[in-house]
Amino acid sequence: MSISDGGQPDVVAACELWFRADGARRSTDMKPDEPAALAEEIAELYHRPPLHLLLAQTPTGDLVGTVLGKPWRRDPQIGQISLLAVEPRWQAQGIGSMLLDEVVARLRSDGCLAGRMYVRAADAGLQRFYEKRGWSATGEMEAEPTTGDPELVLARAFGGGA
Repeated sequence: MSISDGGQPDVVAACELWFRADGARRSTDMKPDEPAALAEEIAELYHRPPLHLLLAQTPTGDLVGTVLGKPWRRDPQIGQISLLAVEPRWQAQGIGSMLLDEVVARLRSDGCLAGRMYVRAADAGLQRFYEKRGWSATGEMEAEPTTGDPELVLARAFGGGA
């Protein structure tokens, strides 16, 4: 398994993977144009670097995981993490943790002292995944832009170790 930098040409495939991996967790059905719409939004972020799209690939080049990290527009010392996904048949093999650790390291090198992300409030399993890795709920809730589902804001200081 290797983790490499993705670029703008990889955004659509990363979004498609995220929607596949997220499919079982969603409370509503995915609309066919959702991956392309999300990819368009993310492609715009390339105009405001730094941006870290990381890809986990098998030795044969199959994309099996992705994560996106960028300093938060409201506070560049806080890294915003999203799009963490692992192909369902590749889950529970440490790929998500590897991607998360690597994006945290990249954000730290950008000067971020902490991170934040959103997790669907109803997804206790995913919340546990992040809690085991040092993330905690801030008490903030926001509505997911597409579905309106409530999401928890999770945060973590980047002090010692990824």
